[in-house]
Amino acid sequence: MIYQEFKPSKKLSSLIACYWSIKFDTNFDLLDWDIVLPDGCTELVLNFGSPFYQQDLLSGSKCLIDEYAIIGPRTRAITISQPSSAQLFAIRFKSQGLQALIKIPSPELCNQVIFNKKKLKKISCCRLGLQEKNHSPCQ
Repeated sequence: MIYQEFKPSKKLSSLIACYWSIKFDTNFDLLDWDIVLPDGCTELVLNFGSPFYQQDLLSGSKCLIDEYAIIGPRTRAITISQPSSAQLFAIRFKSQGLQALIKIPSPELCNQVIFNKKKLKKISCCRLGLQEKNHSPCQ
Protein backbone atom coordinates (compact mmCIF):
# COMPACT_ATOMS: atom_id res chain seq x y z
CA MET A 1 0.00 0.00 0.00
CA ILE A 2 1.26 3.48 -0.89
CA TYR A 3 -0.32 6.49 0.84
CA GLN A 4 0.83 10.01 0.04
CA GLU A 5 -0.24 13.48 1.13
CA PHE A 6 0.43 16.68 -0.78
CA LYS A 7 0.16 20.27 0.41
CA PRO A 8 -2.05 22.69 -1.53
CA SER A 9 -0.69 25.84 -3.13
CA LYS A 10 -0.72 28.98 -0.99
CA LYS A 11 -3.66 30.32 -3.02
CA LEU A 12 -5.80 27.29 -2.05
CA SER A 13 -4.51 26.73 1.48
CA SER A 14 -7.41 28.62 3.07
CA LEU A 15 -9.84 26.06 1.57
CA ILE A 16 -7.83 22.84 1.22
CA ALA A 17 -6.07 20.97 4.03
CA CYS A 18 -4.28 18.57 1.67
CA TYR A 19 -4.53 16.28 -1.31
CA TRP A 20 -3.98 12.59 -0.71
CA SER A 21 -3.68 9.44 -2.75
CA ILE A 22 -3.65 5.78 -1.90
CA LYS A 23 -2.82 2.83 -4.08
CA PHE A 24 -2.54 -0.86 -3.41
CA ASP A 25 -2.80 -3.80 -5.69
CA THR A 26 -3.24 -7.42 -4.73
CA ASN A 27 -4.49 -10.48 -6.55
CA PHE A 28 -7.30 -11.02 -4.04
CA ASP A 29 -9.85 -9.01 -2.11
CA LEU A 30 -8.74 -8.32 1.42
CA LEU A 31 -11.23 -9.26 4.10
CA ASP A 32 -10.22 -6.45 6.44
CA TRP A 33 -11.90 -3.14 7.01
CA ASP A 34 -9.93 -0.02 7.92
CA ILE A 35 -11.32 2.23 10.63
CA VAL A 36 -11.43 5.93 9.74
CA LEU A 37 -11.80 8.29 12.69
CA PRO A 38 -13.81 11.51 12.34
CA ASP A 39 -11.68 14.55 11.54
CA GLY A 40 -14.30 17.22 10.80
CA CYS A 41 -13.19 17.54 7.17
CA THR A 42 -15.13 17.17 3.95
CA GLU A 43 -13.45 15.18 1.18
CA LEU A 44 -13.93 14.82 -2.55
CA VAL A 45 -12.80 11.26 -3.32
CA LEU A 46 -12.11 10.06 -6.87
CA ASN A 47 -11.90 6.30 -7.32
CA PHE A 48 -9.81 5.00 -10.24
CA GLY A 49 -9.75 1.39 -9.01
CA SER A 50 -12.17 -1.23 -7.74
CA PRO A 51 -15.37 -0.09 -6.00
CA PHE A 52 -15.32 -0.24 -2.21
CA TYR A 53 -17.75 0.21 0.66
CA GLN A 54 -17.89 2.76 3.42
CA GLN A 55 -19.78 1.47 6.45
CA ASP A 56 -21.13 3.45 9.37
CA LEU A 57 -20.09 1.73 12.60
CA LEU A 58 -23.13 2.91 14.55
CA SER A 59 -25.91 1.94 12.14
CA GLY A 60 -24.15 -0.65 9.98
CA SER A 61 -25.39 1.01 6.75
CA LYS A 62 -23.06 0.72 3.74
CA CYS A 63 -22.47 3.06 0.81
CA LEU A 64 -20.73 1.92 -2.37
CA ILE A 65 -18.01 4.28 -3.60
CA ASP A 66 -17.53 3.42 -7.25
CA GLU A 67 -16.40 6.51 -9.17
CA TYR A 68 -16.48 9.55 -6.94
CA ALA A 69 -18.12 10.91 -3.83
CA ILE A 70 -18.24 13.89 -1.55
CA ILE A 71 -17.83 12.61 1.99
CA GLY A 72 -19.12 15.14 4.49
CA PRO A 73 -17.64 15.81 7.91
CA ARG A 74 -18.23 12.88 10.23
CA THR A 75 -19.14 12.89 13.89
CA ARG A 76 -18.45 9.16 14.27
CA ALA A 77 -16.02 6.57 12.98
CA ILE A 78 -16.59 4.63 9.77
CA THR A 79 -14.94 1.62 8.21
CA ILE A 80 -13.71 1.28 4.65
CA SER A 81 -13.49 -2.05 2.82
CA GLN A 82 -10.19 -2.86 1.15
CA PRO A 83 -10.68 -3.77 -2.50
CA SER A 84 -8.09 -5.75 -4.40
CA SER A 85 -7.14 -2.79 -6.56
CA ALA A 86 -7.51 0.59 -4.88
CA GLN A 87 -6.41 3.77 -6.56
CA LEU A 88 -7.91 6.83 -4.91
CA PHE A 89 -7.18 10.53 -5.16
CA ALA A 90 -8.86 12.95 -2.79
CA ILE A 91 -9.06 16.57 -1.82
CA ARG A 92 -9.43 17.07 1.94
CA PHE A 93 -11.08 20.43 2.51
CA LYS A 94 -10.67 22.51 5.62
CA SER A 95 -13.76 23.23 7.69
CA GLN A 96 -16.22 25.09 5.44
CA GLY A 97 -13.75 24.88 2.50
CA LEU A 98 -15.93 22.88 0.12
CA GLN A 99 -19.08 24.60 1.30
CA ALA A 100 -17.58 27.93 0.19
CA LEU A 101 -17.30 26.52 -3.35
CA ILE A 102 -20.53 24.53 -3.78
CA LYS A 103 -22.85 26.48 -1.46
CA ILE A 104 -24.21 23.47 0.44
CA PRO A 105 -24.58 24.31 4.14
CA SER A 106 -22.28 22.29 6.38
CA PRO A 107 -25.10 20.71 8.46
CA GLU A 108 -26.51 19.18 5.26
CA LEU A 109 -23.20 17.40 4.60
CA CYS A 110 -22.66 16.09 8.13
CA ASN A 111 -22.38 12.27 8.15
CA GLN A 112 -23.36 12.04 4.49
CA VAL A 113 -21.89 10.62 1.34
CA ILE A 114 -23.06 12.53 -1.73
CA PHE A 115 -22.91 10.83 -5.11
CA ASN A 116 -22.69 13.40 -7.89
CA LYS A 117 -24.27 11.93 -11.01
CA LYS A 118 -25.13 13.48 -14.39
CA LYS A 119 -22.79 16.45 -14.00
CA LEU A 120 -24.46 18.03 -10.97
CA LYS A 121 -27.94 17.92 -12.52
CA LYS A 122 -29.14 15.26 -10.11
CA ILE A 123 -27.69 14.74 -6.63
CA SER A 124 -28.74 11.86 -4.45
CA CYS A 125 -27.64 11.58 -0.86
CA CYS A 126 -27.00 8.54 1.25
CA ARG A 127 -27.32 9.60 4.88
CA LEU A 128 -25.19 7.43 7.06
CA GLY A 129 -27.53 5.54 9.32
CA LEU A 130 -30.57 5.99 7.06
CA GLN A 131 -31.77 3.94 4.12
CA GLU A 132 -32.62 5.77 0.90
CA LYS A 133 -35.53 4.67 -1.28
CA ASN A 134 -35.44 3.67 -4.95
CA HIS A 135 -32.09 2.68 -6.43
CA SER A 136 -29.90 3.90 -3.63
CA PRO A 137 -26.26 2.86 -3.28
CA CYS A 138 -27.07 2.19 0.38
CA GLN A 139 -27.52 -1.40 1.47
